[in-house]
Order: sequence, then C-alpha cells, then structure tokens
Amino acid sequence: MKKLFLMIILIFLSVSFVHAQDNAYYVENSAPVQISIFDPYELPPGLNTVRGARFSLIYGDIMNVYGLDCGLVQRASNEIDALQIGAVNITGRTRPFQCALILNNSESMTGLQIGLFNFTGELSGIQIGILNKSRTRILPLVNWSD
Repeated sequence: MKKLFLMIILIFLSVSFVHAQDNAYYVENSAPVQISIFDPYELPPGLNTVRGARFSLIYGDIMNVYGLDCGLVQRASNEIDALQIGAVNITGRTRPFQCALILNNSESMTGLQIGLFNFTGELSGIQIGILNKSRTRILPLVNWSD
C-alpha cells in the first residue's frame, strides 16, 4: 500500500512539473538568437519573439523581432523594432530601418524604408525606391510623411 501511495505521489509530482515547464515555455517564448532555414525549420523552434538577432536563410516567420533581422524572405506578423535587411520583408508595425533588395511591405513604418518597392499603410518617415506607396500617396524615388 505504501508503495502504491508513493508511486501515485511521484506520478503526480512529475506530471505537475512537466505541466509547469510547458506553461513557462509559452509565457516566456523568446530567445536572443534564432536561425531559420524556412518556417518551421528553425533553431530554437516555436518562438514568437526574438530579442537580439534573427537570421532567415530562405524564409522566416515570427511575431516580433527586437534588434537585428537578416535574411532572404522574412515575415514578422506583429512588430519589428530592428534593423531589418533582406530581399523581401513583410511586417506589421516597423521601426526604425528596413532595407530590401526587392520589396518592403509593412502595416506601418516609422523611420527609413529602402528598397525597389516600398509599401506601407501609415508612414512616419521616408521611403526610397523605384515605387513608394503609403496610405496618402504613391511616388517614385522618394516618399515622406507630412
């Protein structure tokens, strides 16, 4: 009887410990560095925030990046507060610098956007490229906020 009771307690404690670790993982789901071949093949996997540097070799997808974001094609669905450099950048709220070989596309941009094609909803800054579009206007070469 004592062995059964002890076994039940050990099982309960181990399950509680694993559950607590899972909850902690989802609450603090960030890392200082992430390397992504293409989503979902990335190290460390399953992050929603990088506070440091993210490198996307082919395609990276995450919610937030704070620091440096470099890669071929990268997407940040929520917020970028970083220097972002790539061939194609697709983001939510973006600041302070975004540079793309081909395309920058953001919901809002505060700062400087440089690329062949730059698209943003709200612009508070400058766009430099062949075609620049914000909510208020479309201009070649340079677009700025009022």
